[in-house]
Amino acid sequence: MITRRQDADVRRAWDELVATLTSAKETTVDQAKGLFNDAQDTVSDTRRVASRRLHNAAGALAGRPTPPRWGLIAVAGVVGVAVGAAAIVAAANLLTRSRKAVEIEEQILGADEILSPAERDRIISSPKR
Repeated sequence: MITRRQDADVRRAWDELVATLTSAKETTVDQAKGLFNDAQDTVSDTRRVASRRLHNAAGALAGRPTPPRWGLIAVAGVVGVAVGAAAIVAAANLLTRSRKAVEIEEQILGADEILSPAERDRIISSPKR
């Protein structure tokens, strides 16, 4: 015969089992939903890429030109601007140095005499008296 205490223990154990199984079910359902959503996103992205490639291939077979890649064009423009700016700065520095050399030459010899680069370097590097 089952006593009241044993009956209460069995009911408590049963309730704990039901609660544990319910919690496990909810956790499993949540994980399954997350996995399903991730898989759905991956399939959707893959479908989008495949569709784009299919349309591009069909267009190429039909003789249509490929659309321009604006990202590459923009990068090439930025690189061109940077190279141009570097060339301008280098040219400005070179002109400044040339002007300074001409000014030193004019101060030493006067504006009428013209020196070769070797003579100019010898005069500039010689110690002052």
